[in-house]
Amino acid sequence: MQNKTKAAAISLVMALAGLATQAVAGPVLSLDPVGGFQNLGVKEGRFSDVFQFRADGSSSWGGSLLTPASAALDIDSAFLVKLGANGLPDLSSKLLFSELTAVNWEEQDEGSEQWALSPVLLSSGDWQLHVAGEGLSKRFGSYSGSLRTAAVPEPQTLALSLLAIAAMAGVARKRKAGAAKA
Repeated sequence: MQNKTKAAAISLVMALAGLATQAVAGPVLSLDPVGGFQNLGVKEGRFSDVFQFRADGSSSWGGSLLTPASAALDIDSAFLVKLGANGLPDLSSKLLFSELTAVNWEEQDEGSEQWALSPVLLSSGDWQLHVAGEGLSKRFGSYSGSLRTAAVPEPQTLALSLLAIAAMAGVARKRKAGAAKA
């Protein structure tokens, strides 16, 4: 009986230590299977969320981030960063989202912010998306977004497309030359 009590106490201490670590550093979340991410429960005050994903092979990625118009949520940074071999973020790989639609929170109580990441080539490996800002209302704020790979045509598809354009230009030139003779 005493061993069970000790085991329960140790488990409780470990669980509380884990919660304390998450409260300081914030949880690391995973993107959903289609590259989506969200936080539907941002409380008043500062927040910092981290989402982790894996880029398989070098590929072009783009992204978007949006707050609903009813949310008083000021996002002040969103960026991607690659994890190094030691599992820590390599800040030299930091890729910033651009704020497309901003809200002047000194003049407005509500508003929608929009952020975007232009397509950029990500090397293979583990990456993190960091979103940080401040909840400005006692109501819960929220944001959502997605990361997606951009369609990059295969070399054969690109070559065939260029050949088709050249053929159409040649036909147009012949028609123009034939119309000029007539």
